[in-house]
Amino acid sequence: MVCVGSVGMSEGQENKSTVFALEGTAAHEFNEFIITNGHDPRDWIGGLVDLQATGDELKFLRSGDNVEIDRERYFEIDEEMVEGCELTIETIEKYLSRVDGDELLLETKLDMSWIHPKLFGTGDILIYKRRTKHLIVLDYKYGSGHVVEVKNNPQVRTYAVGAARMFEKEGVEKITSVIIQPRAYHKDGAVREETIDLFDLYEFESELAVAAQATDDPNAPLVAGEHCKFCPAAHGCEALRDFVRDGLGVKKLKPGEEVTEKHLPSLKDLTSAQLGRIVREARVYEGYIRRVLQHAHAEALDGRIPDGNKLVDKRAYRKFTIGDDEIIAILDLEGFTEDDYLKDPKLLTLTQLEKAVGKKKFAELFGKADSPDKFWKKESSGYVLAPIEDAREQAKLSTGDAFGAVEDDDE
Repeated sequence: MVCVGSVGMSEGQENKSTVFALEGTAAHEFNEFIITNGHDPRDWIGGLVDLQATGDELKFLRSGDNVEIDRERYFEIDEEMVEGCELTIETIEKYLSRVDGDELLLETKLDMSWIHPKLFGTGDILIYKRRTKHLIVLDYKYGSGHVVEVKNNPQVRTYAVGAARMFEKEGVEKITSVIIQPRAYHKDGAVREETIDLFDLYEFESELAVAAQATDDPNAPLVAGEHCKFCPAAHGCEALRDFVRDGLGVKKLKPGEEVTEKHLPSLKDLTSAQLGRIVREARVYEGYIRRVLQHAHAEALDGRIPDGNKLVDKRAYRKFTIGDDEIIAILDLEGFTEDDYLKDPKLLTLTQLEKAVGKKKFAELFGKADSPDKFWKKESSGYVLAPIEDAREQAKLSTGDAFGAVEDDDE
């Protein structure tokens, strides 16, 4: 609704979920599983949510043992996830009365195609109180980096529009919107609610319809701001680029000229207003640059290397070519104990182990760099974009090389 042009720009763009978004998905699925089945969430602490599994018995693992951790697939059911679930159950019980025949709906698809053919939403938790014709729309926010306000929240109000239509025949006389956000501090607490005036909701529905129809215009306006961090088309948005340049005070460039430090204002020359704006909008600037780098990296891996750049191998790291059991067996034979080579309770990394046993002893046990029978190898973890004048050789990509996040070459 803030940037109607972003909808058209996002068509066909890859919308890769961040690890934070996936973590939120895991927390939502855990809540739904616990509430639907009436489990005690604490019975599952220490287990894992498997986002790629099908069926509850496979998706929710009671123990993380013997599972190779993939940060985009498995998420630990830790104290925070359990506490969030407990808070959600407590909040539902505050509103729900089984005696009065109240209805509870979880993860419900809300059809709003009467407003626009492609408009829909998913209501996390809906409660309809038949006796009082009271509709409660609860939205669970597991994220901790962005505090969500409940008052005049357009996302929750959109869900309220769809939910109200679901119960239109039975009648809706009161609507309450609720945000449950257990991991982000807010002066009003982790659970915040707002009573939505029905006239205000009808007015909002009209505004929503205008915005939805506006997205069909190929020339729909683009408006940059903090919301850009959620946009899959951010890397190619001129409005966002201009927003960043303006915010940083970049001097006007000649056609084809690249930005250098001379185009940026000196720190001592920044006014209090300029400094304040940069601090407030720093996340927008950083997010834009990160998205551009990720897109450029993906383009390069597909053979479309951005002008003036090349792909090079990232710094190679040493990795063992034998398993942990073999490493431990070698160390045990030499008289080392678990205190020497384990940490919480994992085996030390190669570099840590070399430091623990000493370089000379390490080379004796596991081989030197120039020995053909060494038990480790140097291996690059991927590729990084570098300026064309960089001294490193262009990387030789093989078919099927996977896309990876852009990282600083020193990491």
